[in-house]
Amino acid sequence: MTVTVITLLKRREGMSVEDFRAYYESRHRVIGEKVLAGYATRYVRRFLSPMDGTDLPFDHDVVMEIDFPDAA
Repeated sequence: MTVTVITLLKRREGMSVEDFRAYYESRHRVIGEKVLAGYATRYVRRFLSPMDGTDLPFDHDVVMEIDFPDAA
């Protein structure tokens, strides 16, 4: 049975959306792909933008989804 882990991530205070996305793609994603290689069957990230255009402190910036073949 596939296990899906969903994580909501928020950028550091004071970091722009553009800087966060660039950092995520150039560093965080690369580390994640190395660590997950051989374990995860799917790794997807979905960058979020506020629907009303207002960036509030509690809004998340990315949803990370990782599928594993089983709980082990």
